[in-house]
Amino acid sequence: MVDSSMKRTAKWLCVAAFAAPFAAPRPVHAQIPELGLKGGANLAVLGGKDAGAMERRTGFAFGAFLTVPNGSGRSVQAEALLTQKGARYGGASDSFLYLEAPVLYRISPVLPPAVPVKPVLYAGPTAGLLLRARMGDADAKHLYRSTDFGIALGGAVEFTRITLDARYQFGLTSIVKTIGQITPDYKHRVFSVFLGYKLF
Repeated sequence: MVDSSMKRTAKWLCVAAFAAPFAAPRPVHAQIPELGLKGGANLAVLGGKDAGAMERRTGFAFGAFLTVPNGSGRSVQAEALLTQKGARYGGASDSFLYLEAPVLYRISPVLPPAVPVKPVLYAGPTAGLLLRARMGDADAKHLYRSTDFGIALGGAVEFTRITLDARYQFGLTSIVKTIGQITPDYKHRVFSVFLGYKLF
């Protein structure tokens, strides 16, 4: 009962965090939003008390982002990513494909327009929709929850149009469905590196 309540609380906190930046009023001097594309690589593994010893699995991640300035040195970046996660263990491999939507709260120093490089720190919730799950070559989607919630922490370096960023994402809820009265504890742990390009 307590575990179920904690999961519901985590999900509602993620929903509130996703909605907050779009409901909050923005200053009249806010800059124009930026739209771009990004792609990169994941180093993924499964954590949690039932995960045991596992090795990292490499995967891809790519999609689009929209950055909305919200005051001096602050902004919110919403992303839509196709991202591959999983883990290796004992010569076998589990792989998961998600459609994921991070919402990242960003802070950066206010620099003169002539400075071409801007450092950024960010954090925010992520929500994913499971598209595919495989254990080796076998389809295993029926064994896993259709949604996944997590938190991402990272930083970026932005040039005029090019962006480089790295983040660590850790899951808040187990990805495995409840079996009887037992919910196995397996959560995603993912380190990602991205290269992005601002379209405008």
